[in-house]
Amino acid sequence: GSEANVPAAEVAVDDRFIVRGGDRIPLDGEVVEGAGAVDQAPITGESALVPKETGDEVYAGTINGEGTLTVRATKAASDTVLAKIIRMVGDAHSKRAPVEQWVAKFARIYTPIVMVLAIAGMFAGSLIAIYQSNVKRLLAYSSVAQVGYMILGISIGNAPAMAGGIVHMFNHALMKGGLFMALGCVFYVIGSVKLEDMAGLGKRMPVTAAAIVAGGFSLIGVPLTVGFISKFYLVEGALQAGMWPVALLIMLSSLLAVIYVWRVVEVMYFRSPAIGNEAPTEAPMSLLVPTYILLGAAFWFGIDATYTGDVAMSAAQTLLGGSK
Repeated sequence: GSEANVPAAEVAVDDRFIVRGGDRIPLDGEVVEGAGAVDQAPITGESALVPKETGDEVYAGTINGEGTLTVRATKAASDTVLAKIIRMVGDAHSKRAPVEQWVAKFARIYTPIVMVLAIAGMFAGSLIAIYQSNVKRLLAYSSVAQVGYMILGISIGNAPAMAGGIVHMFNHALMKGGLFMALGCVFYVIGSVKLEDMAGLGKRMPVTAAAIVAGGFSLIGVPLTVGFISKFYLVEGALQAGMWPVALLIMLSSLLAVIYVWRVVEVMYFRSPAIGNEAPTEAPMSLLVPTYILLGAAFWFGIDATYTGDVAMSAAQTLLGGSK
């Protein structure tokens, strides 16, 4: 008989077609002439070439790697194994469990709301912190802003942003834990953590004051601190998602941190202590050592974020089902 090029859908069962080396096999069938080696990875997942000769079955979607095969069609295009797999995948997607459908609907509606609330928390926490006269309350409201960063990373929904939110849980624990420890040192010596009572602290308690400044750098997100690492991931994720206004808001919120951190620095270093409180008196080593261990770690993991960043990224990709 003669040869003709026709669409696979027009080939009837028992019709014969020729598959040359490098061609994709269009239909399920049986080899009736010739020999070759077929890559069946699209069907079986095996990337190795499988020898085929007269009497062997071949499947639509696989590739004839070498040789020329004459094949008798055993199934129509709509009944091939590949067509059935495609239909099964489509049916599985359209017939998702009710809980899966609910989760998808929830994400579409509430994810933008969560993102807005996270950004509101970032700004509200920082703005309220600026006006606090008690440094412990200042740091507490700052924590509200930091939690906003974590939630924002999750709501953006890609791997870099989610990794930023995850790693910020650890990073915030280091820097804020160190700052509260430093405030404990202040309270131990002067009996107060009110901003006005910390006047001249840079001269009265220089080691403790330096710890507060170090922790403040990390809150702001100065490079070489863990705060910078978190915000770098968040900004990268926002830009990757095409949300450049969100990236801009992340950086703008960091400027608010500069304001409330500077208020503390200005009082400690640029105001004179009350009369009678000028003498240097430092906190005991039992308080200073753990304070500096935490703040030292905030710089260590800011300089080398390989481990924490890799763990956070791996966790994010796992939560997202392996997507990047």
